[in-house]
Amino acid sequence: MARIRIVDVDPAPVPRRIARTGSGDLARGLVDDWVEVRATLARDGDARLLGMLRYRRAGRRRWELAPMHHLGEGRFSGAFLAEEPGRWEVQLDAWVNRWAAWRDEISAKVEGFGQPDYSEEIAAGCRLLAPFAHYPFVADTLERVADAADEQVIALVTLLGVDALPDQHDLVSLPQPLTVAVDPAAAGRGAWVELPAVGAAVLGRVAALGAHTALLPGVAALRAGAPAGWASAAAGPTAAVVASLSDVADAHGLRLALRVEVALPGDPFAPTDEPPLGALLAEELLEWVGAGIATFDVVGAGRLPLDVWEIAAAAVRAAAPWVVLSAAGPLAPGLGRALCAAGFAQQSARLDEVPSRAVAEALVASGPAKGLVRVPRLLLAAEGGAPLLVAATLADCFSVEAAAGGALVLAQRLLELPRAYPAFAPGTTVRFLDTGDERVLAYLRCSEFDEALVVASAVLDAPVTTTVTVPIGPDAAAAFPAVDLLAPGEPRCEWGAGERAVTLDPGGMLVLRLER
Repeated sequence: MARIRIVDVDPAPVPRRIARTGSGDLARGLVDDWVEVRATLARDGDARLLGMLRYRRAGRRRWELAPMHHLGEGRFSGAFLAEEPGRWEVQLDAWVNRWAAWRDEISAKVEGFGQPDYSEEIAAGCRLLAPFAHYPFVADTLERVADAADEQVIALVTLLGVDALPDQHDLVSLPQPLTVAVDPAAAGRGAWVELPAVGAAVLGRVAALGAHTALLPGVAALRAGAPAGWASAAAGPTAAVVASLSDVADAHGLRLALRVEVALPGDPFAPTDEPPLGALLAEELLEWVGAGIATFDVVGAGRLPLDVWEIAAAAVRAAAPWVVLSAAGPLAPGLGRALCAAGFAQQSARLDEVPSRAVAEALVASGPAKGLVRVPRLLLAAEGGAPLLVAATLADCFSVEAAAGGALVLAQRLLELPRAYPAFAPGTTVRFLDTGDERVLAYLRCSEFDEALVVASAVLDAPVTTTVTVPIGPDAAAAFPAVDLLAPGEPRCEWGAGERAVTLDPGGMLVLRLER
């Protein structure tokens, strides 16, 4: 008996230049994106074949099913939607489609001007249906064929009305499932947590917060094109250390990020027999990707010509499309836009204190923009308290540098807000409000059906009493209930439109969901 073969499975495992522990090389996908698998299904002879994907989140017992479609020349394609980060298992099944072969044969005979007698063909079709007579549609078909008696045309039409049978004849599967590491949406809203140290237990605690990226401590050097003897100012983790953490990070659905520093090449425009600087840079970045890095925070990105980054970013995207490049700031707006056009998806900047209204408005303006050149998403790094609140509610990404304590507790709560309240989702409107004290920043976040008020104090050594002016809508009530989203249990309170008094503790903050 000819055996079915499943060959040339794509995606192929990601090339790893550095050995890894655990299950080894992994293909990758993104949350809420389609993970496509292609394969060639082959068998000696003319039998028609069918394929099916089975997929599940690693550790679960139940498989979900997705059909595979024939692309021609024995090539099949199937896809599933990955709804959670972490590892997913994918199995491919193939079997002989005997019913499709029978239907093709009968259709060819009918179209070829027919023949006087189809009794053998009808009998063969009924034999294929018989094992599945417990399905109502099959039992009904067999009954109508029997009632047709000598009316062969009616019997044939009735049989041809059955499109498919759950008949997995000569079923074969891959020797073991594929493994796909599904990342959170790479450039979407979320949090980076800078690790105080490396270790599997630390990664587990970061994942429990709901963060999507773990930033490894230290700075590594990008040496492509560096002068002889150049070294980075701070030592970063080695590739072997990264490789030892990558399987744990994949299992938790965490991306590993590395802060890298760009060397100053002697003369990036000088003639040389070496490969272009962009190609060298891409090769070095892909070495880190091979160890498990998915995000790079690049210090000194502006030191290199933009065409160097265009070459490097294009090569990295071609080999590993899930990788995100972030340019460490602060950056001038023009440079940020130029680096975005060259391939950077994010820019990062520190936020050590609650900014003034003018600075905050500039931060919002540097977020994603619609147009031919997308402005990089802003990643604001903060240690906690009110600056962290502003970072999390003004930018699309934020970073927590504190190793433990109240900052991580606050970060976890801030990560929950976009999932629970549409006003905090990316892309919603931010409207800055007038306050009676310029050291207090206030703004509304508004979606179509949800509205939230954020107030933060830059005064760290004393409480502040001031006013916040909430606009009065044409149909809005002067007074309305609100929910305190940062207080335990989310207690309800009263708020109102117009100028309202508010008192904040030193470095205090307030987040209210307005029900008006």
